[in-house]
Amino acid sequence: ELTADGWEPQKRVFCEECEKKHREEYQKTVSEYVALKIRVMYERALREMENANCYMHEYYDIAPEILADALETPNKYQSADEMIAAMVLISNGYEIEMQRSIGPYNVDIFIPELHVCLEIDGERHEHRADYDSKRDIEIRRTLGDAWEVIRIPTKYMEQNPEALPDAIEASYRQKKKYRKENGGFLPNSYSKREAAHYQKAMVYQYRKTAR
Repeated sequence: ELTADGWEPQKRVFCEECEKKHREEYQKTVSEYVALKIRVMYERALREMENANCYMHEYYDIAPEILADALETPNKYQSADEMIAAMVLISNGYEIEMQRSIGPYNVDIFIPELHVCLEIDGERHEHRADYDSKRDIEIRRTLGDAWEVIRIPTKYMEQNPEALPDAIEASYRQKKKYRKENGGFLPNSYSKREAAHYQKAMVYQYRKTAR
């Protein structure tokens, strides 16, 4: 920056030793902050399970393992509800993979045994139905027709998390039934997400053929 006394730096100035020390202290602060966020998220998960009257003794061994896993890989669990889902699924004997990459996307929970990609949807997903539907279609195209993307709203996770395995399997069977009856597609009436996607697709196709 040009002043009456000449050019002055706009950024902080460190000597080499001070800059190294500053960066180390900053990284330490960031690591402590991330670890604290994870611990708060973990505590929230346990409290939600308690509020839903879960049998907490069944998660005595699993819960600390989830916390240790999250602390070791900070981006592995994006929410308390994902932690809850992981605990419930593991306690029911399912092998899972968190944040599995499928093409350009990451799915919340990958469950090979069920041929399911599980997404735990918060409120923000209410405003991105078309994007989510397109994303789900592309994920199935990558994995194959045997697979389904199952979306569970967080409100249901908070109400009755231990019903998750049954809910996943029931949703999977229902989707397969509808696909069989509709030539491999889900009908518009299946959910608002499918309706929004197919409506947009139909409008696009109409405009394309009208040219």
